[in-house]
Amino acid sequence: MIPAPAEAPVVKVLPGGFRFPVEPHESLLRAAERAGLYWPTICKGHARCGRCYVVVESGHENVSAMGDQERSTLTKIRGAAAPDQERLACQTRVDGPVVFRRRGVHERSTLQEV
Repeated sequence: MIPAPAEAPVVKVLPGGFRFPVEPHESLLRAAERAGLYWPTICKGHARCGRCYVVVESGHENVSAMGDQERSTLTKIRGAAAPDQERLACQTRVDGPVVFRRRGVHERSTLQEV
């Protein structure tokens, strides 16, 4: 018998209160886009612009480790002392429930993207 696949963890993004699942190996940014949300970004997920930064409010233990490119970009935009709870949505993966904070996230149909 093949075991049933586990349900994808659901994350919450404040202050909008958006909830959506994140599939295994999927970035927070891609999961949000798949859920029909607009997430601020310029480089479209290549860890170069830093516009997709997010703050981890809770569930730190369920967030992937930070890679060198992500750390480098965050250091450039947020300073040498960037807090560990700040991450890039394009690089962040989750394996359990997490609450994030990021202004500017909204449903794609509610505002026209610039």
